[in-house]
Amino acid sequence: MTVRTINPRNWYGTLTQENAEQVAQALRDLLEGRYFTTVSCNSHRFERPEVYPSQRLDPDGMIGKQAIKANFFPATKDYDAFMTIGIHDSYGSWSISEGSYIVFTYDSSHHEVRIVQSDRGDRGDLVWVFAVEDHTEY
Repeated sequence: MTVRTINPRNWYGTLTQENAEQVAQALRDLLEGRYFTTVSCNSHRFERPEVYPSQRLDPDGMIGKQAIKANFFPATKDYDAFMTIGIHDSYGSWSISEGSYIVFTYDSSHHEVRIVQSDRGDRGDLVWVFAVEDHTEY
């Protein structure tokens, strides 16, 4: 299977085991060294999003000191193989599951990634937005 190159300026698709490393690198390219706002909400409660402004990637406490890491878990007798991408920032940790839909958007004034986890059954979709902040002094 050919995996198309992931450009963090303009890419969308489903997170798979085949593209996990590229997605993780695109997230690093977008977020490393920058401040960003994280917005998290459940589709059942769009009126109450959780907003975490001025976050930074934080590798402390992470295995291998990597703030963004693709994690692969082999199949066991009880579970199929699966993967996640872990993101650790100054607020806490986020885990993006295989099968999540991801959209990177970029223009001259706006950089963000949207992640939708829609395989959550009755719990509703989980939506995250990581938006890069502009801290330019005027």
